[in-house]
Amino acid sequence: MKPAQPVLLVNNLRLTLKRIGLEVVAGVSFAIYPGETVALLGESGAGKSTLFKAILQLLNNSHWDQEGEIWLGPTKINGLAPTALEQVRGPQVRCIFQEPALSLNPSLKIDRQLSEAVLAVESHLSPQEVEGRIDQALSEAGLEPSLVKGKYPAEVSGGQRQRVGIAMSLCAKAALLLADEPSNSLDSVTVTGLVESLLKLKAEGRVQSLLIVTHDLGVLRALGCERVLFMHQGALFEVGSIKEVLANPAHPKLAEIVGQIKEIRALEKTAQKGPIQRDQESLVTAKGLSFTYTKRGFRKRREIAAIKDVGFQLAPGQFVGLVGNSGSGKSTLVKLLTQELKNYKGELRFNGKSLVEHGLTKNRSAFFRNLQTIFQEPADTFDPSQTLGENLTECFSALGLGSQEILSIFDQLLERLLLDKRMLKERPRNLSGGQKQRFALARAFGVKPLLLLADEPFNNLDLIAQQRLVELMLERKADPQHPLSCILVSHDIGLVSRICDQVWVVDQGQVVETGLVEEVLERPKAAATIRLIHAAIALGSFG
Repeated sequence: MKPAQPVLLVNNLRLTLKRIGLEVVAGVSFAIYPGETVALLGESGAGKSTLFKAILQLLNNSHWDQEGEIWLGPTKINGLAPTALEQVRGPQVRCIFQEPALSLNPSLKIDRQLSEAVLAVESHLSPQEVEGRIDQALSEAGLEPSLVKGKYPAEVSGGQRQRVGIAMSLCAKAALLLADEPSNSLDSVTVTGLVESLLKLKAEGRVQSLLIVTHDLGVLRALGCERVLFMHQGALFEVGSIKEVLANPAHPKLAEIVGQIKEIRALEKTAQKGPIQRDQESLVTAKGLSFTYTKRGFRKRREIAAIKDVGFQLAPGQFVGLVGNSGSGKSTLVKLLTQELKNYKGELRFNGKSLVEHGLTKNRSAFFRNLQTIFQEPADTFDPSQTLGENLTECFSALGLGSQEILSIFDQLLERLLLDKRMLKERPRNLSGGQKQRFALARAFGVKPLLLLADEPFNNLDLIAQQRLVELMLERKADPQHPLSCILVSHDIGLVSRICDQVWVVDQGQVVETGLVEEVLERPKAAATIRLIHAAIALGSFG
């Protein structure tokens, strides 16, 4: 028999976006009891992240109408004053946010933020005990404490920021852990470690119950979720255990999502695989590429090599998967190509010119029209003070598109990416992570670039949206006039194996293995490649 007192109780919750009158959460009710691991599934935009923020009382009341009740233990938290809310929420709930920026203060070093998280719950601990908690939490999140504690969030990779957010949730006890897409930006080795840490948290009693929002069915299977809640168009359905969901999905939309696993895995390439043709001019060339940054300590400075003597060529129409552990240098390489980082050694050429020449030319809009980036964190794409429509219109106009072309993109590409045009009137903060990501995709694909630098583009996307993105990428790749080339940074080896021609494995700033996808992933030689593949197989995402 279930205990009388749930850890979390949500009763007839309705959430409506005032600006456009859109009901995002429609009369949702559920309870989570001590000891339970509960999953929340649903397509992007179904209302999952909005529900998550409502449970934490993080929604801005000036933008949202809220009806219904939310209880943490014996306390109803709707309408509580901020001080009273924090007294209830602080000791009872720990969170892993979908976007690390929501949990990390950019102006404070990581160790300071973790220390505050520990002391907010256990203020009696000594400085030595706090330090021990921080080191333990960072280690459990797959980070080397000495390498990240003294840094600001902007000084570590997106995957490392995600793991710092995870560490923040691990460093103090709580009745309930809420995890919103915790495996985003994480390689397969780190995801395996995350699952082990979550299971350990419950086994040791540091967390009583777990509510995990994710589209990663492999993670849910590994966690052995007893109950699965499914959201569709703001409504909530209870659909059984994770085993029952995978074997016999009870809701038609859920069956469609589960079916996408097979469809994505069955995708055939629309372009022939193969190495770069040497008689064809390369679209991108790198020679002897190196980049170092300075780590400032108390007494001395230390040079850290983020990229070490990297060389490669990319042909028109070629897709390359860039894989490696979080912090290995993948995103740094992308930033070098976009000129976000400039003080590098070696040579980088794009479309026949060095990046230095592109930077000096007056027509820089042509460069950025031909080279588009999908950032790892979609919030980095948009000006938060503007609506999505204003953001996109300003970007497309700056790149030379006329008003009719822009309207055509809004009419065709948004529908293709499963986006409601009404969302163009909203600011980024009112959208889910998946919706922001799809608007970022529309921004990148709208100008039909020659090269797409895609840094974890499948982050935040459910399986249906992933399928749409794969189809769009392969369609543009097959364009006979302007074939799309892509450098795809991804932790999902399974997806890389199905849509890329070649794979480059990055480890500690070096490309340690390259070749055709089949050669590298079926007969790996480098230790880093072998580790990634074994972890992906364990999660069921590859093999």
